[in-house]
Amino acid sequence: MGQTANFVTELKGLLGDKYVFGAAGPNTFDCSGLVQYAATKAGYKDVPRTSEDQWQWIKSGDAQINKSQLRPGDLIFSQWPGDNASPGHVQVYLGAGKVIQAPHPGGVVSIASLSADTGHIVGYGSMAKMGGDMVANPVGGASATTTGTDVGGLLGEAGDLLHGIAEVLDFAFGFFAPGQGWRIAFGAGAIVGGAGAVKAYTAQNTGPMGGSSFPLAVGFAGAATLCAFMALRPWPEKAKGPERPGEYISEILSGQPPPAGPARVHETDTIEAGLAVFAVAWLAQKAASGVNSIITGITGALATLGLIAEAA
Repeated sequence: MGQTANFVTELKGLLGDKYVFGAAGPNTFDCSGLVQYAATKAGYKDVPRTSEDQWQWIKSGDAQINKSQLRPGDLIFSQWPGDNASPGHVQVYLGAGKVIQAPHPGGVVSIASLSADTGHIVGYGSMAKMGGDMVANPVGGASATTTGTDVGGLLGEAGDLLHGIAEVLDFAFGFFAPGQGWRIAFGAGAIVGGAGAVKAYTAQNTGPMGGSSFPLAVGFAGAATLCAFMALRPWPEKAKGPERPGEYISEILSGQPPPAGPARVHETDTIEAGLAVFAVAWLAQKAASGVNSIITGITGALATLGLIAEAA
């Protein structure tokens, strides 16, 4: 097992340990302390303490890579509002769109989605290039991990794509969760009201009534806005089921909006697993079809050769 694999193993053994700012182990960590502790345990030398120094360490070691080259164990640096120095956060890629990190005060070492960092990422660093995993190729001089890096990058991209699709589907399915019927109804009302407002406003300039349709457009727009507001509000749950819109609106207007209901359970991981199974089954079917075509071609060629032999 190489240093990078040992690094990932060390990190997974720290899952659940508490985040403490400035801590670098053995039982509490901040983001860069976690990286330094696990990397040192895995055999890396002279790993800096802070995320900004670790970023400079990566750059000085010519180990910067792009997202498509990510493989398990690589570092991902990001900058968030409130961070004192750039990059203020570091996490470790696990593959399939997942990272392991010490996230923030009150959190614990945990696994999260890389997509949550979209728009904040400063750069990526290869831990294989910083350790002893790069082995010279005696024939061509290229590293023995080049092919593995390419394959790992492709698998990582495929995993990110599947995870992104799963998140979109999970969001869409949330509108059909139990108790969400009124949300759907108000959403439809917002769409209809918006379309009516556009049509009425257009008619005021081109229709025979001139500008008299403008008040109607305003009315449609107001209704659409109210419906959109109600569709996007969290719908609370009562002991006997979802609350009726009349009660909900009355409580909001009276200054005592009801508390939000329990958070919906997200099924992103389950959807992602289903998509992965579907993708594997599709690839297996394509492979089987290709093999069948090859066999058919070989059989046809042998039959043709047999006919030629008989004719001779």
